[in-house]
Amino acid sequence: MKSQQRNRITCKHCDRESVVDGDVFQWEGDIVSSNVMTLGGRLYVFTCQLCGNANIMYEGINFAAGLSSPERMANDIEMIQIYPTRKRNKDFVYVDEKYINEYNDACHVLEISPKACAVLCRRIAETILTDECKLKGTLEEKIDKFILDKSPPSPLLEYLPSIRLAGNRGAHEKRDISGIVVEVEKNDCVILLETIEMLFDFVFMQPKIKAEKIGTAISGGFSHLELLIHL
Repeated sequence: MKSQQRNRITCKHCDRESVVDGDVFQWEGDIVSSNVMTLGGRLYVFTCQLCGNANIMYEGINFAAGLSSPERMANDIEMIQIYPTRKRNKDFVYVDEKYINEYNDACHVLEISPKACAVLCRRIAETILTDECKLKGTLEEKIDKFILDKSPPSPLLEYLPSIRLAGNRGAHEKRDISGIVVEVEKNDCVILLETIEMLFDFVFMQPKIKAEKIGTAISGGFSHLELLIHL
């Protein structure tokens, strides 16, 4: 069942607030017995009036059998945003599109599957270290070599090894000493995504920005000493 609803939203694409008319798609679940129904829900699709991008939210609702309106239950799922799930902190204008696409994919699955998000973050990091930094060996060896050779700033130095560990947990079942499966949590993935952003900044952004500053300084007639001070 489809309807329309006006709502005030903060767009996760442009981070601006506006009042929009959105589409609401509702399904009531399946009838199990005369007084039992499976969980239904609503999907809200709002198009930002300021940037034109879609924001999609989901809300799980228990619909009481025989009632014309939904009856909210204690175990209803609160409304969550499922697209986009995360707004990146900056525009990575110097980063290759293939990495941005993978990063966006990782952001999109954050709410749905933290394990998938962790695996994507691991793949992004390994591809950058292999293709851009020309490092060889296992991912652990590449990370160690990257840290040794490039001296990245903290917290990139601190969190980069976590991408390998979390990605492995996402791809392969890991258990603790008690035999309990160690899950990848959403909060873990938020840190992983921020680490990828720091890796983008360190590997792609900073060298380009520095090169631009050097070009500007040279064109401005700086001496070598002035150039060092300027940078």
